[in-house]
Amino acid sequence: MPETAPPRPNEANRSIYNRLVMQAIYTLWVHWISHRLAWGISNRWIRRAYRTWPGAAHLTIGPGNGRFLRFLPPRVQVLHLMDLNASCLTMAARVVGGRTLTPHAHLQDVLARWKDLDEASLDSIDCMMVMHCLRGTSIADKAAFFAEARRVLKEGGVFFGATVLSGGSGVRVNRFARLLLNLYNGRKNVFANTGDTSDDLVRELRTHFPDADINVQGCTGTWVAVKR
Repeated sequence: MPETAPPRPNEANRSIYNRLVMQAIYTLWVHWISHRLAWGISNRWIRRAYRTWPGAAHLTIGPGNGRFLRFLPPRVQVLHLMDLNASCLTMAARVVGGRTLTPHAHLQDVLARWKDLDEASLDSIDCMMVMHCLRGTSIADKAAFFAEARRVLKEGGVFFGATVLSGGSGVRVNRFARLLLNLYNGRKNVFANTGDTSDDLVRELRTHFPDADINVQGCTGTWVAVKR
């Protein structure tokens, strides 16, 4: 049988993640319209997650326009930001710039080895609404992401996040969500989650974090996992 072609590398998307879009459109369309009406994810849950689980040394993967970083608690003393889009790193750094934090920016593909982060160096990691954009035919193709999160977390460190799913146990895809999923998956370098299911999310997460708490909101899978 022919071998399955590996997923193409993740690439920056400057048509979406640029200063104009991120300032003028992103919060309204992504956070207020898409989160609530399509994906079914609660912004209140996201805000509470950022207040509750970050530790002293924290990594945010895919910070977007940085809006939710405003809810990071004062106990965060070291902040790392990771993204393939330089504009996201710049905007997110500006959001937290008024605090005593000076973020460390990592411009790289999250599915590659996190070369500038040492083993057991972080207290917490978040990946909020990012995984559905990563290349792959299923969540199994994105497993390197979970492995790297476990590698750089300290014992007792917390890994939390959310991702849009296309199916699986408990997933409810309404008409608006289905329209957006078909649109975004049909365009280059937007979504890549046609094979992402809640069942695969549970399996891949618990391979690296056996006691991960995983739930579904609408068609969004959320998780909170602790490294043991």
